[in-house]
Amino acid sequence: DEYWNGESQLKLRQYTQAAQEYAYILRAENAATSPYYLKARYGSGYAHYNQKDYSRALGFFKDYIQELEKSTQKPFLADACLRLADCYYATKNYPLALRSYDKAIDARTSDLDYAFYQKGLVYAAMKDYENARTNFSVVVEKYQKSKWYDGALFQKAQMDYESSNYQAAIRGYSNMISNMPESPVIPYCYLNRGTSAANLKEYPAAEADFKKILEDYPAHPAANSAILGLQEALVQTGEIEQLNEYIGKFKKANPGSESLESIEFETSKALYNGQKYAKAITGFQD
Repeated sequence: DEYWNGESQLKLRQYTQAAQEYAYILRAENAATSPYYLKARYGSGYAHYNQKDYSRALGFFKDYIQELEKSTQKPFLADACLRLADCYYATKNYPLALRSYDKAIDARTSDLDYAFYQKGLVYAAMKDYENARTNFSVVVEKYQKSKWYDGALFQKAQMDYESSNYQAAIRGYSNMISNMPESPVIPYCYLNRGTSAANLKEYPAAEADFKKILEDYPAHPAANSAILGLQEALVQTGEIEQLNEYIGKFKKANPGSESLESIEFETSKALYNGQKYAKAITGFQD
């Protein structure tokens, strides 16, 4: 009964209760001889995994896999290897994460695209951009209908960005903006393309991207960085007075933002430094 109660709670996303039900089985006398013992370990792994308690989930998935390796029947081996790898990644044990993703791939997981995508993330976290790029390229080239496809393209551009290879990053982000306008990462593409352009001192291009975010995605998390980037770009082009219009858009979409005071103060300072004293006075008074 405990096992099926645990399964039901898991399906209902009542993960704490599910973990308790599985725990009854695992603590029972002669638990190891129960036909539900191994299944309870697997279920416990998911109960903790879904609560983001990756350190505890890791132990359950690891024990489950070790027990399967002694058996001729290996139900859910590939899936358990994938979840174990996720736990290692979440706890920053990158070498073991890679080993577990490879084990899931060898076991022919049905989520091969996800396994290669995650391997790319692990290598990127390790600053091994060559291997990261190789794994993201597998997703891009072999799994074009994957839900990780646009993420893999974004990560490839992101690696160029983080390596200060700004021209290549701009090409990558531009490709996504042109071909995947509905992707959820598009605001970040505009933000990082704008920042790349600013780092290349191409301030009009940077200005256009930051304005695009504030016009089309003013409530998006990228908007805060966009308003700061736009401020710097407008200082460089001598058009800082334009910023008030975009501060207004940002303020309307983010009335509780804690960064507004700093942004408005820095804008007034920039007006002062540009000898636009009348507007600076108004800004400081406001």
